[in-house]
Formats: sequence, structure tokens, C-alpha cells
Amino acid sequence: MKRYNILPLIVLMTLLLSCRKWDDFKKYISNGEITYTGKMDSVKVYSGKERVMLYGLLKSDPKLQKIVILWDNDVNSVSFDYTKQYPGIDTFSRTFPVSEGVKSFKVQTFDSEGHKSVNVYAIGTSYGETFRKRLSNRNMVSLDFNDAGGRVNWDQMDMSTGPQFTELLYTNTAGAAVKVVAPITETITQLPGLTAGAALQYRTIFRPDATAIDTFASSFKER
Repeated sequence: MKRYNILPLIVLMTLLLSCRKWDDFKKYISNGEITYTGKMDSVKVYSGKERVMLYGLLKSDPKLQKIVILWDNDVNSVSFDYTKQYPGIDTFSRTFPVSEGVKSFKVQTFDSEGHKSVNVYAIGTSYGETFRKRLSNRNMVSLDFNDAGGRVNWDQMDMSTGPQFTELLYTNTAGAAVKVVAPITETITQLPGLTAGAALQYRTIFRPDATAIDTFASSFKER
């Protein structure tokens, strides 16, 4: 009974299949190779009032010419021209309008020949009218008066909306306009020169989260 060594045949078939796969793959790339530009690193998105600020680092590839940012499943996008400023690391920071909501942003960089980088993703939030409707002014428990002026005792607040401080506006006994800023952690605020008959307006300022570049304010309320 004859025995055949089929190992060379297996090797030949493997090589043929490999070549065929490589030939098929080359159909999808230009000039037989894929060229990527340098991607943006350390990308962060800072929230804002119907806008966001995107920040990142550009460490390499002096041929970069354009940066494209997409969101809402690539329905919306912005494009920025770019010229490298320094031989080392450049920083990139741009603010652009975005409708309210939590968004996933895709960042791409391009060179002069249209080669693009791999995608870089980051999450950010734009705040708008829905958030604004959640805001309520800080409540006064009481407003007392003495010879020195007025004194406000504050109620507790829901801290989930990010209240920062309360602004109080009034005219003192000398006829001067006064603005007092009361930190949200302050439970009692002194209002020098405020009399019982004087008008007093106040509003609360909110910062939605720690990354926010904008603040929101409740409507002024009169006591």
C-alpha cells in the first residue's frame, strides 16, 4: 500500500488561500496600504448652555489640516481648519452649539490628501430648556430686621441641580445699590443697610455639573 506525503499539498493550499485573502483585502485599500493621520488624544467634552467645548491633544503628524467632530449618529457635525503651532504637543479647544442632551462625539483628523485618523469618541452634555425648567429659586425661611439691616434665614435646597450661590439686590439706607452674594452652603446671610420697606430681589445661580463652562440662573424673585 502506497503512502503519500500530503504535507506539501497542505502548505501549498494554505499559501494560495492566503494570497487570495490578501488580494481581496487590497481591493479595499489605496495603493496596497492604509494611511492614517495622527489622532487626537486625551479628548474631553465640557458641558454648556446649548453648546459644548471639546478639548484634546495633538501629539504628532505636522500634516494635519482639518478636524471634524460628529454627533447624533453623524447627522450633525462641525469642521475646523488646523495648522500645527509647535513641534511638540498642541492643544485643541473649540466651543460649538449642540442641542440639549447627552451626546456621543466622534473626532476625526484629516491631512491635506484626505487621509483620516482612527475615530476617537467622547461623551458630553448640553443643557437647555428641559434643565432650566427643573430650577427653582432658593427659599427664605424668614427675613428679620435690626438696626444694622436685614438677616435672611435660608431653607435647604435640592443639590442635584448644582446650585452655587444666591444673588440679592437692594438699595441700602444711603440710597446705594447693593449686591450680596450668598454661597449655597450659607444658612444665614446678613444684608447691611436693608430696611423693612426696601425692595429686595434675589435669584439662585446653578452650575449643572463640574465640567460646565456656563451657569444658569433662576428668575428674580421679590420678597
